[in-house]
Amino acid sequence: MEPQWIDYRAWHHEKKVMMHVSEIDFRKHRIKGRAKDEVISARFDEVTIMPWTTYYDKSCDYVMIYEGDVIEVTRKDMKKRFVIDDEMGVLLARCIADEQYPFVTFDLEMLICDDGRIKVIGNAYENPELIEKKEV
Repeated sequence: MEPQWIDYRAWHHEKKVMMHVSEIDFRKHRIKGRAKDEVISARFDEVTIMPWTTYYDKSCDYVMIYEGDVIEVTRKDMKKRFVIDDEMGVLLARCIADEQYPFVTFDLEMLICDDGRIKVIGNAYENPELIEKKEV
């Protein structure tokens, strides 16, 4: 079996920046990464680490889809937003404040493999307004 390459990013809670993780030290409970032009070293409790889902947004230059991303799914007659979440090792897409299907979750692979178009429109940390629930 061939090993799978996994990529991570992390949201630094105090600095309010998204980092691309370059090193994870499990013994010291620290990560190291880059945010814009700054190299940051942080403890695990200072960040939220998000793995790459191994899927891409193919609508624009193959953007990697990470846990915490907000995606928009467009089909013939609908356009819905989902936030990517990991629940006990299963990647789920939780529907955001939908009048017809509130709190519905889908298997991420099912959405990706369907004929709908998937587009990453932001993430839950840098764009919290994307996941605010609409008043009904």
